Amino acid sequence: MNLAPVRFRRACAPGGPIARVEWTTLGLYGVTICQANAWLKPGLRPPRRKGLYSDADGTGSASTPAVARHKAISEALERWAFDVSFDGPERVRFGFDLDPSSSGMAAFPGLVSSSARRAALAEAIERSCLIAWSAGRVNSRRRSTEWPGIDAVEIDSPAGGSCVILYRHSPAGFHVYGHAAADSFTGACERALIELGRNERVLVRTLGSATPVQPANLFERRCMYFASEQGHENFLRRIGAPARGTWKPRLVVDTEISGPWSSYATVWRALFQPPVEDFLSDELDFFLW
Repeated sequence: MNLAPVRFRRACAPGGPIARVEWTTLGLYGVTICQANAWLKPGLRPPRRKGLYSDADGTGSASTPAVARHKAISEALERWAFDVSFDGPERVRFGFDLDPSSSGMAAFPGLVSSSARRAALAEAIERSCLIAWSAGRVNSRRRSTEWPGIDAVEIDSPAGGSCVILYRHSPAGFHVYGHAAADSFTGACERALIELGRNERVLVRTLGSATPVQPANLFERRCMYFASEQGHENFLRRIGAPARGTWKPRLVVDTEISGPWSSYATVWRALFQPPVEDFLSDELDFFLW
């Protein structure tokens, strides 16, 4: 049961953690969607270096404003949990010693934890598949999609489900990508399409600006690298290349992260043992961001 109308109303109330939520409508490859951003209240969010993306704590996209706002609030609560926990006393139990990012985290305002856990597992599969593919540990293949000008890479997922990368050459002159995992190829593509559109809008704004915007972190630098011709050529070389090793998924974290955010949503983290150890090195030619 989704309790967002009740719990998130309290989250946005004067005593709640959400400072504000804003939303707008956007065109997404022939479809109109709603996109919302949510910000935590001062004191709950550490200073964030401004980069390519919005400084919002959560972003959500959906066909209706209400669902987009709920997704943005969920992501903001997830970010709150990450900021408090990633270097806290239980960082090892939550796997932040293995992957000090918010990968594999999800928040959902349900009556039970199953929805948050399911979303966390999907993201954990996605991120692990991308790491394994970048390191040459799993096979992949090119597939067509229903959207003109958008191609897909389906990555083998020993952990289950389907992991895909959508990509296209933007009319603005760069390459853009979106990736996701879901129970089926179609479901993963539908989720990846939203990220593809978001990334393209960000890069159009960034690369078309008279004042250059500097990437704020490693992930944003990789985003810029793979948007380039050199990065895209290296991306294409990976498609269909025979795997040079194997990846046997081992789920090492599968637990709720409890805290003050639990009054509004369940925050869950799932994490597989990373297929390789250098996925967070300074190497740009690693398809993970």
